Amino acid sequence: MEDKIIEAVKQNPILYDPSDRNYLNVKVKSQQWDEIAREVGLPNGTKVKSIWEKLRHSFRDALRRQKNMIRSGVAPVSLKAWKHQNQMAFLLPYMNSRRRDGTTWQNDSDNDNSQIANIIFDDGDGPTEIEIEDLMCDSEYVDPSTFGTNALDDSPPTLIASRKRKKNMKSKTKK
Repeated sequence: MEDKIIEAVKQNPILYDPSDRNYLNVKVKSQQWDEIAREVGLPNGTKVKSIWEKLRHSFRDALRRQKNMIRSGVAPVSLKAWKHQNQMAFLLPYMNSRRRDGTTWQNDSDNDNSQIANIIFDDGDGPTEIEIEDLMCDSEYVDPSTFGTNALDDSPPTLIASRKRKKNMKSKTKK
């Protein structure tokens, strides 16, 4: 069923392409989810959307794990692809690299993370070579409703916490 959902979503860019003119139209997207639910035999679009979100997050997490393995020096041969990774590779152009600097979001494109990696994945159908640009630099699917939040926040504490720490350090040095 997951394969069917992935293929159905792939055929409907309104559900993943922020440049689609109806991407922000909740009513149209809801109708699309309901249509996909009928195609795959699920009771409603909400259930399909929930499954899709889990798949999308699993894809993002798999990419992040692979990025971290590459950073740690693990040989590319030992990287194992997530079972739907090749199928969901169509999302890569719609994923955005973001990092948090203080209290503002910035694009990571000018960061040293913009590397291209050729990784050989063996998904059971034989090895497949995938070229991934900006190899998952904490990639996350761009969803306007998530702006201002970051599930991938591995960054240092906020500016306020940093100020508190500095204030505490100053008071300790005065003693």
